Amino acid sequence: MTRYNDMLRPLQMPIEELDLPCRIYSNLKREGIIQVGQVLAMDRTTLLSIRNFGQGSYDRLQERLKERGFKEHMGILLKLKEGFKYN
Repeated sequence: MTRYNDMLRPLQMPIEELDLPCRIYSNLKREGIIQVGQVLAMDRTTLLSIRNFGQGSYDRLQERLKERGFKEHMGILLKLKEGFKYN
C-alpha cells in the first residue's frame, strides 16, 4: 500500500506548488481545482472551457506540468488519476 500511496502523492500536490501565474491559479481555484491530479484528469477542451482560461493559460499550465516532470510520468499518472475525475 505504501508504494501505491507514493505513486499517488504527486497527484495530490496542491496546484500552488506549480508556481502558476496568479490569473491561471485563480481561474483554476475558482473552479474548485486544487490538486494537480484534478488538472491531469481534465482534457484540453474542458480546461479551455473555464472562464478566462484561454490558449495562453493552457500552454503555460502544460509548460509548468512538464517542468515538474508530470509529462515524463504520464503513463503511470493516467492509470492513477481515476480518483481525481473533474465534475
